[in-house]
Amino acid sequence: MRLRKDRNKRQLTQTGYDDMQLTSPTDGPEKLALNSELRQHLEGGLERLPANLKTAVVLRDVQGLSNEEAAEIVGVSVSSLKARLHRGRVLLRHHLQGYVEKKE
Repeated sequence: MRLRKDRNKRQLTQTGYDDMQLTSPTDGPEKLALNSELRQHLEGGLERLPANLKTAVVLRDVQGLSNEEAAEIVGVSVSSLKARLHRGRVLLRHHLQGYVEKKE
């Protein structure tokens, strides 16, 4: 069961976001188009973040690392990583707010 659960997690390669899995192969064309749009907006929002905030968000939310693992990679304390993560999520949420409001 753990292998099945891990298979559906989003993945990020070293080269970019090309291998990130946001949809299931069984989704219909309309859902695939909406997810493609959302993905473009997410990538745009991530690109606008300062490097330190982007790193925190990608390590935690895309790659799924724990706070401790991400803090060790970045070379900061766990509390510092949490602060960066919060600021990054707030800025990303602000960037996506207009897109989400249009879709509702």
